[in-house]
Amino acid sequence: MSKILLDEGLEASLYTENLAKLFSLRIKIEKWWFFFFEIEFKEMENSEELEEKDVTTGGQMIYQLFMDLLSDDNEKANYYMNELKKKMEN
Repeated sequence: MSKILLDEGLEASLYTENLAKLFSLRIKIEKWWFFFFEIEFKEMENSEELEEKDVTTGGQMIYQLFMDLLSDDNEKANYYMNELKKKMEN
């Protein structure tokens, strides 16, 4: 799958490194937004006890999914497809 997404002139490691940096920035911005804006407007119990490690953003979930799908580890790369097939069989 990574062959499809990568231009012939771009090394996979460079692509992965830059993608990780981009998602890291996005996740930092999402968490900043959550702690300084969203949490102020939502009535949440014990919001003052929340820490950054307790919050998972949509960007983090998408990044993890994307990295799993592009993984060189076949088990990790095929996990979602295999789980979908299992659900469809039941």
